[in-house]
Order: sequence, then C-alpha cells, then structure tokens
Amino acid sequence: MQNNQEYRRDFTNYQEKETNPYYRKPGFDAGTILWPLLGIVFFFGTMFLAQVAGIVFAILSDPVLRSSIENADPLEVVTTLANVQVQQFSVVAIVYSIVQIIALIFFLRFREKREKRYVLKEKAEGKTYLSTTVITFGSLGIAMAWMFLIYLLAQISKFWFEQMEIYEQMSSITSNENVLITIISVCVLVPIAEELVFRGLVLSELRRVMPDWVGVIVTAVIFGIAHMNPIQSVYATVCGIMFGLVYIWTESIYQSIFMHIIFNFLGSGLNQILLKFGLEEAGQYLTYFYLVMIIPTIYLLIKLRNKNRGKSTKPIAIVRPEFEEAEAHAEVIA
Repeated sequence: MQNNQEYRRDFTNYQEKETNPYYRKPGFDAGTILWPLLGIVFFFGTMFLAQVAGIVFAILSDPVLRSSIENADPLEVVTTLANVQVQQFSVVAIVYSIVQIIALIFFLRFREKREKRYVLKEKAEGKTYLSTTVITFGSLGIAMAWMFLIYLLAQISKFWFEQMEIYEQMSSITSNENVLITIISVCVLVPIAEELVFRGLVLSELRRVMPDWVGVIVTAVIFGIAHMNPIQSVYATVCGIMFGLVYIWTESIYQSIFMHIIFNFLGSGLNQILLKFGLEEAGQYLTYFYLVMIIPTIYLLIKLRNKNRGKSTKPIAIVRPEFEEAEAHAEVIA
C-alpha cells in the first residue's frame, strides 16, 4: 500500500512538471494562429510561384513572344504577360495543386501524430454521398440566386456592373481550353487542395478552441475572401459554410471534397461541355433545377444536424508514451 501511495505521489509530481504530458496541449496556443496562417500563405505562395514559373517558361521557350516583349512598352508587356497567364491557367493550376496536395497531406499526417481526429476522415455510406450530392445541387441553387440578384443590381449600380464584367472575364478563362485539362485542374485537383487547406487545416485548428459552427463560419469567410472578387466571394462563403457543415456533421473530409468537386464540375466543367456541343439552353434548365433543390437541401442539412447533435468533433490530445505508461501503471496498481 505504501508503495502504491509513493508511486501515485511520484506520478502526480511527474504530471506537474513543466514537461508537457501531451504532444500538444488542448486549447489555444501559438499554433492556433500560426498553422492556418502558414497554410494560407503556402497556398497562395505556391500558386503565385507556379504562375511566375509558367510565364518565365513561356518566354524562354517562345522566341516570338520574347521578341515582342523586348520591343514593347511597359503597358504592352503587362498585357502580354496577363494573356500568357490566362492561356496557361489550367495547366499551371494542375502543377501548383499537386504540390499543395502532397505537402498538405504530409503536414496533416504530421499533425495527426500529435492529436487524434485532427482531420475527420470517417468512411461514409452510399446514401450519405447521395445526400451530399443533393446538398451540392442546393449550394449551386443559392449561387445561382445570388447571380440573378447581381444581374439586377448591375442594371442600376455602376459598381456591380463593373464587378459583373470582371467576373465574366474571370469565368471565361477556361472556356477555350481543353475540356479534359479543365476538369482535371479546376474540377478535381483545385477542390482537393482547397479542402485540405481550408477544412483540413484552418477549420481543424479553429474547432480546437471554438464551437464547431463558429469555426465553420470563420473558415467560410476566409475561404470567400480568398476568391478575391465580391461576386464570387459571397457565394464561395455560403458554399464554404455548406462544405464545413457537411464536413463536421458527416465527420468526413471526403464528403466536403466530394461536394467541392461536384460543385466545380457543374459550375465550370459541365458548362464548357455543353458549350462545346451547342447545348447552352440545357444549362438554363439546370439552373432552374438547382434552384428547386434548395428546399431538399435545407431538409437534409437539418437531418444531418439532428443525427449528429451532441457529438464532439474536437481533436483529442495524444499523451506522450512516458506519461501514458506511467498513468496506465497507476491505474493497474489502483
């Protein structure tokens, strides 16, 4: 008995040492701000560097382009380089997205060695994918409703008229590109990279220290701002909320990735396919379909919420082996 008491006293003192018994203590710390910040900087940094590398490669490999730049004034140079960037958008997106995905997977696995459930990765049933598909349709419906409002505002507001022109120019970047390349980049790789950084990293850090719904909204706002266009930022924020809620309530980042891929395909890739085959009118009927799907989307979100009400999704701190061993021994001798 005396030995047990001495052991318990030693174990208590051991726990009270300055040494952290966990790989990472629960609650707010420097990483709560540092990791999301570094993740976002890395996300935009790789994007920028890839675009610069693409432009440099185009100049070095094309003597005609190089000659036209050497003999042009500064304004013409900027215009030419901007056109080059637009022409190689999807190819460059493939490159930087692959780099982002590989780096983020390694980083998130490293974080999971410090905290269990840092990234939620539960496997889902087929009916869950069906539900998230419907929710994606509803998300597109909300985006379409917002675009209808913008078209009306553009008739009476110079600001929104100019923003609409900018948005249409951005949307037309991939219209003349190879459909397959657009699907691989914009509809598959880019969504995976964005979900890993925003839901996989940013939201994982935020839900450690705040309620899930607050973390979802904050992450969605950051996600919206990252699109750097008032029109796109608004519906990206709303969709970010949808992606985040589904991620939390299904406890699976695979679901938010799946939603994001479907959303981008229906909003970009499918339109390009319809345009190529002269089926633009079909896109209008799809728009009405998406608007109607807002109603079942609300129902399915409520159902998902009720199914997962009261469940905690916060990461679980992992105890260091030496502390875990001591604690287990203390429980055995109790």
